[in-house]
Amino acid sequence: MLQNTLLKIEHNMSSLKLQPPEKRKLVEILSYYQKNSYLYPGTIQRHTGASLDESYIFLKELEKIGILEKAYEVICPNCNGTLDIYDSLNEIPDSIICNNCDHEFHPFNYALVIFKVINE
Repeated sequence: MLQNTLLKIEHNMSSLKLQPPEKRKLVEILSYYQKNSYLYPGTIQRHTGASLDESYIFLKELEKIGILEKAYEVICPNCNGTLDIYDSLNEIPDSIICNNCDHEFHPFNYALVIFKVINE
């Protein structure tokens, strides 16, 4: 991410109750993300100690200021393999067969919210 984007992110960290060292670490981690890469709430949680709820709130704030947008990762309930990532819920098919284990299921129930970088 570009420096001016990282400055915007720093100003939007209020939802994460972090100490300055954790904030700096988070900015450093986010600096490696480029346009069209995916950011998982669990990444924020792991590197900062924030709760998963706080991580989602923070990422939604970045979505509001135009840095990220939601995406949906479909996970097979049988083998836990990632099948695909969709930019919209409307793109998710009604039924899908896992490429890894041939399990057929309704993917809408197994779509995780992740975030896509849209602005460097």
